[in-house]
Amino acid sequence: VTPIDNSILVERKFATDGEIETVLQNAKEAKKMWKETSLSERKEVVSNFVNCFLSNEKDIIENLCRQIGRPISQCPGEMRGFEERANYMIDNAERSLEVVVSRKDKEFDNYIKKEPLGTIFVIAPWNYPFNTSVNSIVPSLLSGNTVILKHSSQTPLCAEQLFDAATK
Repeated sequence: VTPIDNSILVERKFATDGEIETVLQNAKEAKKMWKETSLSERKEVVSNFVNCFLSNEKDIIENLCRQIGRPISQCPGEMRGFEERANYMIDNAERSLEVVVSRKDKEFDNYIKKEPLGTIFVIAPWNYPFNTSVNSIVPSLLSGNTVILKHSSQTPLCAEQLFDAATK
C-alpha cells in the first residue's frame, strides 16, 4: 500500500517452505564457489552489480517514492548514498580484508585472518532501504559470503530491484 494515496502498489504472496528451502540451498551451493573467487574478481562482480543497479535510477527513484511516500525530489539522495557507500567499500576491500598480525616472533605467530562466514541474512528497513542494505550486502559479498536479502513488507520492490541488478 503506497502512503501517497493508500492504493495497492504491489501484492506478493508469502514464500512457501519449499521456496525458502530452495533459496537456502542455492545460497549454500553458491558460497562454495564464491568464497574461492579472488578478491579482485569479487570486486569486479560487485562493481558491475552496483553499476547495473544505478543504471536503472529513474525507475528505482519512482518506485522508492511510491513505496515509502518520500518526495521524489529527495529520492536521488538515496541513490547517491548507495553509490558512495558501495564504492568506498569496494575501494577499501583489500585494506579491510588483509591479515592483521598481532605478534610474530620466534615463539608466536599470532594473526587475525578474515574468512567468509557463509550466508548472510540481511533484513532491511523501509525508511532508507538502499542505504541501509548496501552497508551489509557489499561487504558481505566482497568478503566471500553469499547474501539473502529481505526488505520490509513496505518496500518489497527494493529487494527485487537489487536482485535484478545482481543477476544482469
